[in-house]
Amino acid sequence: MSVAHHESVRVLHADSEPDFADLAAMHLEREREAFDVCTATSATEGLDRLAREDVDCIVSDYDMPGMDGLDFLEAVREEYPDLPFILFTGRGSEEIASEAISAGVTEYLNKGTGTDQYTVLANRIDNAVEEYRAERELIETDQVVRTILDSLPLVLYTLDEEGRFTRSRGKALETIGLEPGEVVGRSVHEVFGDFPEIIEHCERAFDGELVEEVVEVGDTVFRSWYQPLRDEDGDVVGVVGLSTDVTERERREDELEWKTAALDNAPIGITMTDPAQEDNPLVFVNEHFCAQTGYTEEEVLGRNCRLLQGEETDPEPVARLREGIEAKEPVTTELRNYRKDGTAFWNELLIAPISLGDGRGERYVGFQRDVTERVNRKRELKRQNQRLDEFASIVAHDLRNPLSVARGRLEMGRETGDDEHFEAIAGAHDRMNQLIEDILTLAQEGRTVIEADECLLAAVAGRAWSLVETGDATLEFEGVTRITASEGRLCELFENLFRNAIEHGGEDVSVRVGPLDDSGFYVADDGLGIPPDDREEVFETDYTTADEGTGFGLAIVTQIADAHDWETRVTESDEGGARFEFATPGPS
Repeated sequence: MSVAHHESVRVLHADSEPDFADLAAMHLEREREAFDVCTATSATEGLDRLAREDVDCIVSDYDMPGMDGLDFLEAVREEYPDLPFILFTGRGSEEIASEAISAGVTEYLNKGTGTDQYTVLANRIDNAVEEYRAERELIETDQVVRTILDSLPLVLYTLDEEGRFTRSRGKALETIGLEPGEVVGRSVHEVFGDFPEIIEHCERAFDGELVEEVVEVGDTVFRSWYQPLRDEDGDVVGVVGLSTDVTERERREDELEWKTAALDNAPIGITMTDPAQEDNPLVFVNEHFCAQTGYTEEEVLGRNCRLLQGEETDPEPVARLREGIEAKEPVTTELRNYRKDGTAFWNELLIAPISLGDGRGERYVGFQRDVTERVNRKRELKRQNQRLDEFASIVAHDLRNPLSVARGRLEMGRETGDDEHFEAIAGAHDRMNQLIEDILTLAQEGRTVIEADECLLAAVAGRAWSLVETGDATLEFEGVTRITASEGRLCELFENLFRNAIEHGGEDVSVRVGPLDDSGFYVADDGLGIPPDDREEVFETDYTTADEGTGFGLAIVTQIADAHDWETRVTESDEGGARFEFATPGPS
């Protein structure tokens, strides 16, 4: 049987006289619309109905055949110790009343005459059921509270004004080796004497303060609240405390704290985006990302990471990133990005999906590293390899000619013994030696000018002229010009220009050196000149028009000019030959 919990009140009236039972039921239902009265003519029938139906209150006569009202009460109390039971009898006595009270009767009421007796009975039923239901609700509430306390990782306790425990419940008690109620009657100083911070928290609460603190008891971390209990006069008469086991949460918070610190102090940029939101915005960036890009956290959160892209960002790696996101696969790529101030940098980027678990979706984590120096080194290495390829192809071609000449002349010299063949061999060797010197010079491309002093242009040019086989060629100077330059490298420049003029203009070529109208100097000859269509290519390493040209001479010239920050131009001289102009940054 279960007690009904609704607005209606179910009453069982047991009386051996059926007519009286029915009359009483009619009057009671008139007194209260909520009453629903069922009848029984014996205690045995009443027990049977009680076993089958929900009943809120029993009204019983005393004098019934077989089992009287007191026997009925005792039988009910064995199964339902709290169910309201009113003895409503016409044969009352002090002895019966005393026995009924001893047996646990709720009310004892004598039958009377008239309808007023039913009004009194209805009031007694009302009061008994209300008290019964309130008590049941309190019991059930207490049971719910006990169940909650015994299920959750917390402790609820109360202290009296002497600091003794009057209550202690909660599953978290077992984590500190205690049972519910074990400490009741003991002083807080006795139980937690080894934890002075707990004593101090309780004392503050007894002083009237609402206290909230975190405390460690052994290996368990509690967040505790201490609430003063006050009487009607406002005086503190006790303390109620609630402590929750936050050990795991504290561990997770500590773990989150050091993980966040690790992310913020990582030597690479770390980002996180939320693909569930519109445009997959950034939801996390670490400090290195901000330092790397120049943006603050507030400026980038909520925005798509394409804000780092610019005009020269290659769309191909961007497309690979997009494909990886759509396929939910990790992607590694390298692309050109831009900082907040507009400066470009090369970004090595790895993105990968991570699951948040528990059906909370996923995020995309990104790791980015500024690899600008590496890319520049890679490009420089590529340029160097290209130059090596150029050297290899040109040297292979140009060395093959003098080697072939030397080999052929050697065979003929052995056969005939003529000196002219050995002189030709010597010339071929000289040519190969010159070629090797040119290669070594050009291999120093990129060498800076270490010392630049003021020097007389004509003096340096004259020294260079003496180092070249000039034959019947002539050198003229126009004006007296001083220039700031590395004298040794300027001499190399003149050597290569003079040799180029003689190779292409003949042994009787005339060469002239003079100042430019602004600042700088020129070297001109009266040879064949350089066709206009070839003037853009004349300084490339593989450019030559001579049968025995190495293709390196003018490349060395432009390398020396670049090292001085001179602007180089090729035009036609007044005599129709070649004219090389070198514009210097300042007055010559």
